[in-house]
Amino acid sequence: MSPKRDVKKHLGRPRDDEARAVRRQQILDGARACFVQKGFHASSIAMIAEEAGVSVANIYQYFETKDDLIVALVEAEVENDLAIVRLIGEASSLREGLDAAMVRLIGMAKMHTVVQLRLEVLAESFRNPAVATVVQQGEERTIAQLAQILRAAQANGEIRTEIKPAQSAAVILALSDGLLSRLPISPRPIRELAHEAVQVLFSHLGMKPV
Repeated sequence: MSPKRDVKKHLGRPRDDEARAVRRQQILDGARACFVQKGFHASSIAMIAEEAGVSVANIYQYFETKDDLIVALVEAEVENDLAIVRLIGEASSLREGLDAAMVRLIGMAKMHTVVQLRLEVLAESFRNPAVATVVQQGEERTIAQLAQILRAAQANGEIRTEIKPAQSAAVILALSDGLLSRLPISPRPIRELAHEAVQVLFSHLGMKPV
């Protein structure tokens, strides 16, 4: 006799992996919009469900708690950062890669939304150990990947051999984060600030400014 199937466990849950991935992303997108508008703590699961266009029960089928949802969203933001680092590594030269990454950053749709969420994540990392762990591990992964790209650039003679790749990678991340954080308050155009930031970075790396 075959074992009984738990019907309630599967009620309302997409059964194939592709459908589940789409629904999970739908929930994350709703959570992102809600968190940007109200912050992590003021956003309830009911608010997120309404924003995402799903039921509260449906959210709990993917995330056991709101904290789990927050952590998943932070993990997704880390992956977005790593994708930009990969863009640098895939370019024909470090200069072109850094230019492409800066263009990607300042060209992001709804830039203010991106900045708001980054600042919210940073603040939450001081309060929530789980979020802090994801942020710290993401920082380590990003620095490691960027340092590897810088080592390759050293081997190709693109940048100074005396710089320390891991330290310079941390500087690049700090520069990009600082640039984004100035967006809400700077009276100057973001593209102008980005151009100057790239020139400072080129000087640090021993590359000729343009």
